[in-house]
Amino acid sequence: MGIFRKEEDMAARERFVRNYVDEHYEERIRSAYDLNLGDAKLP
Repeated sequence: MGIFRKEEDMAARERFVRNYVDEHYEERIRSAYDLNLGDAKLP
C-alpha cells in the first residue's frame, strides 16, 4: 500500500475484454479451423 495505489476499474476491464473478444473471435475461429471464406462474414 503506497501513496499512489491504483485501484483497478473492474467495469472498464470487463468492457475491454468483451470488446477484444468480439473483435477477434471470428479470425481466431477461421484460423483454428483453417477457413477461408473470402470476405464473407460469419453470422
